[in-house]
Amino acid sequence: MKWIFYLSFICSALSAWSFEDEQVGTYSFQWDHKEDFHLIDDLFIQSFKYAYDSFTPGELGLENVETFLQGVIADEQELWNNERESIHWLIIKKTEEVVGLLILELKEFPKVYVRQMAISPNYMRLGIGKMAANIVLKNLPGVERIVAVTRVLNKTSQCFLEELGFIPTEDIHDGFDSNKYVGMDYLKTN
Repeated sequence: MKWIFYLSFICSALSAWSFEDEQVGTYSFQWDHKEDFHLIDDLFIQSFKYAYDSFTPGELGLENVETFLQGVIADEQELWNNERESIHWLIIKKTEEVVGLLILELKEFPKVYVRQMAISPNYMRLGIGKMAANIVLKNLPGVERIVAVTRVLNKTSQCFLEELGFIPTEDIHDGFDSNKYVGMDYLKTN
């Protein structure tokens, strides 16, 4: 009898999301296209550097920003390789140019954790982040809650998340210092 319960639980969890690539205007949103992962490094580094341009490495608690970021994206790629069932990359392209990235963790679904988000500085403030958020909600209809973590210093990120309906929360992912990071929480209401 237990196996019926587990089988129905697994089936309901698997049907809670279905990742479909999508075209919105001139942008394509592609899920887990490993062949494009090598194109992400520069975008990720440039996005972070742009967001924190007015801060010194010391203020960010880093010795070398670029080395830190290279390690972060390498760790994210390794995590995806090892946990493909729960880690998903949404790669955003304009023609063949990668202009954005959103990495989600679904280990605690229907709670979703936003691991990383990066938009090319040349494509910021064009609505790409909002389009990506809508794609996520469309592909994860069973989601109840989305949690993101951003640096306390990153007021732009906090404002963007608040525009999407996120509110500050005490819930931040393990390993993040609450003096340096703030959790942002989105509760799906419908």
